[in-house]
Amino acid sequence: MIRHNNGSAVAVVVLHEIYGLNRHVEEVCLNWSRLGYDVVAPDLLAGRVYAYEQESEAYRAFMEGVGFAKAAGDVRVLLDELRTTHTQVFVVGYSIGATIGWIVAKQGGMDGLVGYYGSRIRDYVDVPPRCPAMLFFPEKEASFDVTRLRDELSAMDGVQVRLFPGEHGFADPFSGRCATLSAKEADGLSISFIWGLQQG
Repeated sequence: MIRHNNGSAVAVVVLHEIYGLNRHVEEVCLNWSRLGYDVVAPDLLAGRVYAYEQESEAYRAFMEGVGFAKAAGDVRVLLDELRTTHTQVFVVGYSIGATIGWIVAKQGGMDGLVGYYGSRIRDYVDVPPRCPAMLFFPEKEASFDVTRLRDELSAMDGVQVRLFPGEHGFADPFSGRCATLSAKEADGLSISFIWGLQQG
């Protein structure tokens, strides 16, 4: 688990991709910490970190060894704990982390969700989230129609969806798939979104 404690009343929970608590997650946590937030990134893979070249192995390990239901339950417990010490709790998730955040948001317990390329959100569109959500996707995904998913999600109250040039993973500068301009814009929107929700 990664933690940055700044004595803030507001916590940001960062949910990692299938690769675990890698350098990208460390950088994301540090960036939110520099903005003054308390930051927590739970380790959903029990200490295992995968290289980008191990994508298939990492995905299989998550799906077979953890799964979305267990991960969502673990995150829900963490949010409940943070609720006892913070007035607001936000979630920022990447890929599977975005999908996990979306699943938990349908149950409540957070004040806002930012999700980067949570492609499996498409399997959980039956119930809208119980908090505002901002979702980012690449303009194209190999496995599904992004435009169709955007339209479906955008019809939900409180859900904003933006498509960006680039591939799945466009916000990770270490992955080889980074689209710098898209990442910069999405990160700026994330900060503005959470800041706006803080102000009520």
